[in-house]
Amino acid sequence: MAVKIMKVKPAVPVLPKRKRVAAYARVSCVKDAMHMSLANQVSHYSALIQRNPAWQYVGVFADDGYTGTKDARPEFQRLLAACRAGQVDLVITKSMSRFSRNTLSTLELLRELKVKGVDVFFEEENIHTMSGDGELMLTILSSFAQEESRSVSENCKWRIRNRMKDG
Repeated sequence: MAVKIMKVKPAVPVLPKRKRVAAYARVSCVKDAMHMSLANQVSHYSALIQRNPAWQYVGVFADDGYTGTKDARPEFQRLLAACRAGQVDLVITKSMSRFSRNTLSTLELLRELKVKGVDVFFEEENIHTMSGDGELMLTILSSFAQEESRSVSENCKWRIRNRMKDG
């Protein structure tokens, strides 16, 4: 009886792909208290991402002293470039208003990122853009953020006009 010998190839374990995660932080005022807030956001997100073994840390993109009503924020643009280049799977940010305060711009960006497979998670609102009801909630909350920004602007203008009247 002949002995048959089979060569068995060792199985290469397939490691699960880690999600590439970045965070976005922003403060609009250049005050000392706000610098502390930005530093806290950066520390929080760096630790949060690096503690999760299923995530690969891409970085925290942080704009200091930029309004959320404009997209011309250096770190925000760098984050978007990384997302467009396929380097990010998930973006985490504190809230809708930290990401953007312009409803139309926000929705256009989030749709673009969704098509690229990038999920954006807004912590305070507990919304993932990839979820089924995410877009409806984002439309509503983005409108609130934009209106809040307009209201703050109007209050500032009113104070300036009154100061000018008073000399």
